[in-house]
Amino acid sequence: MCRQTPDPSNSSNAAAMLDRIHVFRIYAAHELASFLASFDDIVSRLPDIGLLLIDSVSWPFLASFPDNVLRRQTMHAETARLLSDIATKHQIAVVLVSQAKSPPAHVTVPVAPQQSMDGPVWRQISANSLTVRRTTDSFCSVTDKCDFVLTSSSIHPTRSLNVTERENHS
Repeated sequence: MCRQTPDPSNSSNAAAMLDRIHVFRIYAAHELASFLASFDDIVSRLPDIGLLLIDSVSWPFLASFPDNVLRRQTMHAETARLLSDIATKHQIAVVLVSQAKSPPAHVTVPVAPQQSMDGPVWRQISANSLTVRRTTDSFCSVTDKCDFVLTSSSIHPTRSLNVTERENHS
């Protein structure tokens, strides 16, 4: 989750920007369900949340139901409904990453190369279309401000998320 500020470009340094990012590690379906059920409490403690990013939404279901595709798809549908409700209620952008083509290091599930773990389930149940595009073609340096515009036909109003990028010279 990333908390929003009125103008992120006014942050005094990169550490201040990083302080607004909160990470919750979720590895199983029951942990994701618990997180979503407690989201109102999280928002009460961090009221300026503007973005919820879940990466990956498929792995908790795969870990919990490795041999049951139908159960995973049912859980995906329920999660999509809950996330849509959360986005509407709290007026936040929700970004889901679901490109489960091979298991992460801690999961040992056989997967055919280039085969999605859950098929086209998100494409089939998605009610919202979210587009992320960069508004300028120029490179963002430490001091430059870049605008990424998040748009959706069902999210009102269109939100703009200003992000400061930092070049990595390692």
